[in-house]
Amino acid sequence: AKRFERVGAKAITIHGRTREEYYSGTCDLDIIKEVKQVVSIPVIGNGDVKDIASAKKMFEYTGVDGIMIGRASLGNPWFIGELDNYFNSGNNNISPTYEERIEMIKYHFNELEKIKCEKLAVLEMRTLASWYVKGIPNTKPFKLGLMNVKTKKEFFELLDNLIKSL
Repeated sequence: AKRFERVGAKAITIHGRTREEYYSGTCDLDIIKEVKQVVSIPVIGNGDVKDIASAKKMFEYTGVDGIMIGRASLGNPWFIGELDNYFNSGNNNISPTYEERIEMIKYHFNELEKIKCEKLAVLEMRTLASWYVKGIPNTKPFKLGLMNVKTKKEFFELLDNLIKSL
């Protein structure tokens, strides 16, 4: 980190997990804290920030200037707004409804289809939709159905059936 700073880096992002650990283990906040203490450029912490409590812990324990969000935003594009709202106002009550989450899946599909063909949009959304519905009740039939959808029409029918089951 000191070398990067010496050669002109304006900020540095530190992930508290090694490449060998990949997604296993827990983020080492101590290494992020150590880097923050030895450089004068802004340090951005990354790793295991999945909710407001873990974001708050990252800031308080390490003293970082900012945080980077990774997997916690998969299927939850509202997360960054929730963090912004919490850190700027102390309010953390802006979670989307189930219906808003399903509408976002449709929006995401339509935007993806604009830059890719329908077939690729379906294939990608079969994975991404599972992230979006995490925590919604009665999603087992939806998730099983995702494995077989091949068209936009089938995908949207599956979403409509999920809405009806709520």
